[in-house]
Amino acid sequence: METATKPNSNESFQSRDGAGSRVPILVLLFVHVVAGVVSGFLSEDEPAVSSAIFLGIISCQTCLLGMWTGLGRTHWVVRLSGLAVGSTYLAVELGLGVDALDVEFLVLAILPCVLVALVTWLVRLFRGTLQRVEVDQTNLKEGLQFTIRHLMLLTFVVACLTTVGKLLTPNWDDIGFMTMVVVVGLCYASVALTSIWAILGTGRPFVRSMFVVVIAIFAGLFVEYVFAQGNEMPFWLSTICLQAVLLISSLAVIRRVGYRFVASSSQFNDAACNSECSSGGTNDHSRP
Repeated sequence: METATKPNSNESFQSRDGAGSRVPILVLLFVHVVAGVVSGFLSEDEPAVSSAIFLGIISCQTCLLGMWTGLGRTHWVVRLSGLAVGSTYLAVELGLGVDALDVEFLVLAILPCVLVALVTWLVRLFRGTLQRVEVDQTNLKEGLQFTIRHLMLLTFVVACLTTVGKLLTPNWDDIGFMTMVVVVGLCYASVALTSIWAILGTGRPFVRSMFVVVIAIFAGLFVEYVFAQGNEMPFWLSTICLQAVLLISSLAVIRRVGYRFVASSSQFNDAACNSECSSGGTNDHSRP
């Protein structure tokens, strides 16, 4: 007498409603395109509020493009082609929005995208992946836990940023606008990478999202401290904080669909098996 094996809950979840899961993502893409075009038309010369909003939207879109390039499930040729076309489009849109198709603004649009794509691709090489899963959220522990190594690394990064700021501030005339663009691009990328861990991780995202906002505030204050030249409003602080909020909101839609950034696919299979074992169910540990 043959016994029927119970199908894996994660596989059945990924196989059902595949087309319906794309609808929120397509709506999110449409909203981003419309928001970028409209804010570009309404943008004024900095440090106006409209230009800060426009730059925050563009920086969010460039980082999302880099995330898709590094973590997407399509063929790598398609993702690289999308990176080239998308970054060029965003660079031109940024230049037209600020009425300056300069090299600096092209770098400001392309650099965060390339950095995020490169880092996420390296993480992907170490079996990090973005996949659609179904996990009982009540069994998840809060992931906002730091070890001594994490605190030492954070202290080292803050010390380095403070030292760089003290060295650059007296020599602003010798630095130039390009250096500021590179530093701002690095801040954009750091906020984006932190938001992946916060929103798409397996822990609860609310407390983690507050951590992303704190990182954005510190990054914005750093740029204002080093590069601000008496602007009436904290332009870069507002831009980076807006980018963080938009990234959190956009990735929350991706999380709502069911995608998580995990170390390996077997992690969630093991979690489902352990849950079934604790309830007295049977499990089939064979993998296709």
